[in-house]
Amino acid sequence: MTIMTVSGARERFLSESTRHQLLLLLLCGIAFLPNLGGTHLWDEDEAYFGSAAMEMMRRGDLVVPYFNGELSLHKPAFMYWVMMLGTRLFGTGEFAMRFGSTVFGAGTVLLTYHAARMLFSPQAGFWSGVALATCLQFMMLSRAAVSDTELTFFCTAAIVVFIAARRRSGDDVPRSAARGDSGLSWLDWAICHAAMGAAVLVKGPVGAVLPTAAIGLYLLFEHADLVVSERRGSHPAAGLLTRLAGWLVAAFSPLTILRTMLSMRPFTALLAIAAVAGPWYVWVGLRTDWEWPLGFLFVHNIGRFSRTFEHHAGGLAYYPLVAVVGMFPWSIFLYQSVRGLVANLADDGPRRRAALLLSANILVWIGAFTLSSTKLPHYVLPAYPWMAIVCGSFFAGWVSREIEASRAWLRVSWGSLIAVGVAVIVGMVLVLRIFLPGETHLAVIGVVPLVGGVVAAWAYEADRRRLVAATVVATGTAFLLALLAWAAPEVSKHQNSPHVAAWVRRHAVTSSPELKSHRLGLESLVYYFGEPVRECVEPAGVAEFFRERPQDAFLVTTSEQVASLEPQLPEDVVRLESMPLFLGKGEIVLLGRAARTADLHEADRSQIR
Repeated sequence: MTIMTVSGARERFLSESTRHQLLLLLLCGIAFLPNLGGTHLWDEDEAYFGSAAMEMMRRGDLVVPYFNGELSLHKPAFMYWVMMLGTRLFGTGEFAMRFGSTVFGAGTVLLTYHAARMLFSPQAGFWSGVALATCLQFMMLSRAAVSDTELTFFCTAAIVVFIAARRRSGDDVPRSAARGDSGLSWLDWAICHAAMGAAVLVKGPVGAVLPTAAIGLYLLFEHADLVVSERRGSHPAAGLLTRLAGWLVAAFSPLTILRTMLSMRPFTALLAIAAVAGPWYVWVGLRTDWEWPLGFLFVHNIGRFSRTFEHHAGGLAYYPLVAVVGMFPWSIFLYQSVRGLVANLADDGPRRRAALLLSANILVWIGAFTLSSTKLPHYVLPAYPWMAIVCGSFFAGWVSREIEASRAWLRVSWGSLIAVGVAVIVGMVLVLRIFLPGETHLAVIGVVPLVGGVVAAWAYEADRRRLVAATVVATGTAFLLALLAWAAPEVSKHQNSPHVAAWVRRHAVTSSPELKSHRLGLESLVYYFGEPVRECVEPAGVAEFFRERPQDAFLVTTSEQVASLEPQLPEDVVRLESMPLFLGKGEIVLLGRAARTADLHEADRSQIR
């Protein structure tokens, strides 16, 4: 009696949905926050965006993004606003730059929970949220100073609004967007498109085009189902291939596509997106004589899609392989999850519609960027909530014994976890011996999936499914934390730019030293130096720089380039310091006036670090 009373009281104060969300937030805190500021900002994306945010703060300008003193066309302002808010809350530093990604990552996990809860069940929602929060790619980007979790949050929010609106209007009612019945009111569409407008403010047109395409593709699928169902009643003997051909024609006929587009209220979409994103785009256009909007659209959207940027190319298998790696450890259930998706597609009820919606979202994001010439793993992050639901819906059914899976394939799952552990140990030892010989002990993190796979296999053979589930979650979280919160900070200690910038600041005679680089990446150096760092491309420009500035002139380059520079340098310009090139061959070399070395203590004349 007492137990029943306590249980009833708990249910009154904490509903199942509330408990699930609190547990997911706790998991996000465990996965995303430990040692969040423990690594320096990594070169290229993190350092570039962090530098742009800090430069906007120094300028007191919330509209026009700059990097290294020049107009930055890479991203709209939303990400920089989030970073600036982080610095207001936590001061300057890596934690502040990354905190916004963590918040939007946790928000996306909750949205994924609600999407799966409405499509399948609360248990499926919980395990889908767990799978998203503890998979490699999403966890890594939720701990990074980039815009991808913000984009994913708003794109996912738009689809969740769509799902919720359909649920309110009765999702069991057969609908056909091509016949003017999408199931959403004008207000529902306005809210849905407003979320896409926020995504446009994060990353440009892709934030509206691809979520709209995903919803549109689902509505086409739904219309095809209705047409085929009607035909089945009049032609029950039609073969499988005939029905499939009829389904494709019904889905993708030009008239059906046009009617579906109109049912999605395109004018409402334009108004909602313009209301959210338009003011900033117009403002930045007026401030830059439209250089920013035109450059952003034609260079960093159309340009990246039509041609390869910065050698980031890949074939047709690129993103499927990225998805398998990015969903680790949950990708060990790839076969079972895909089989569950196919089984749901074969259903005639709500599970088929749910599977069609998941398929539409995954196909749109993976398909669109497979066609893009420039390929990077994080481009398809908005597909991860839907891939997590595919995994989570299977896993929830398996844990609760509603779904059975092949014993052979589950044994392959535990074996693959063990194999990953062995591969990590061997691979990291080999790589670290080449690039960071003193850090080979970091390979011990491979023990985590190795042991986790052994424990999961034992628990499975003992038919203890909840213990299997706990083992998978603990293994994934512990391994990724070991990788991102322990190994990454250890590796980060060897980054060059923070130490070079600190050395120059410490030994400069004046308060405004000038630092330039020669054939070396600038992003991280700009962030940690805190002022523009210009590049001298030609050796003659390096010599002229030192001749024009007799005091506090510094240049950072690589040992490979020094030989070509030395014949043109003034006689008093020498190597001040050097250190191993981070994850590369050779050294980073800092050049400056020989007179500066006389003022340095012997301890300061060792390697920069």
